[in-house]
Amino acid sequence: MPSPSGAWRIGTLLSVCVLVLCLVQPGLAGDETGTGFPFIDNCREQLYMSQLRLTLIKEKVDPINGSEFCFLVTERDNCRQTENRCCNQHFTKIKLYIKGEKCMRSFLPCTVRNDKIGFYRVVSPVPEYATNSIKFTQFGPIDGGQVDGTEVCIRMRSAGGGGMCHSLQDITADENAPNNWFEAALYDKKSSNYECCPTFAFRTNGETTPSESPEPAARSPSPPPPKASPP
Repeated sequence: MPSPSGAWRIGTLLSVCVLVLCLVQPGLAGDETGTGFPFIDNCREQLYMSQLRLTLIKEKVDPINGSEFCFLVTERDNCRQTENRCCNQHFTKIKLYIKGEKCMRSFLPCTVRNDKIGFYRVVSPVPEYATNSIKFTQFGPIDGGQVDGTEVCIRMRSAGGGGMCHSLQDITADENAPNNWFEAALYDKKSSNYECCPTFAFRTNGETTPSESPEPAARSPSPPPPKASPP
């Protein structure tokens, strides 16, 4: 069963935000954007097919010293597609949909850590120019059931170090920028000719949105009609 550590950390971050844009934002389903990201991959991107969830927990915009965007990966136990392996998905890479040529060289290696299981890696970016995406891979796998509480921090070059992109709005793909979306996907390793790749969308304009549509509220039964008066 997933541990509550991820949920605890999200709750803590809601009240401890200092000198950075610390706007805790659970990811919406990626198909909200209509872009089709991650495009050419044969993967299962729908959120109901995976137990993994992604939350933006920090956006530190700092062109002078280098910006940093941190995400928290958590696990849920209500996956609805139990016939495929994605309900117990390993975590091996993260892919971002970005402004290709302009921002590709602004990325530094990211850090991936899970203090609960003593996992820490520094992972180099791998550009994918054909799809305007960048991925960080070969840091796992972190097994399903142990992913909960994993933190991924994307680091950017400073302006003095050649960085041209410093915020999520800067790096998001041209297709997403007018609508203030940023997209990311979490992957396992390909098996049986498909990958698990739940895909998430985040607002880049400070708005927050629920991670999933709420269930419709139950309607109260209508009161019975009044009885007719006797003649």
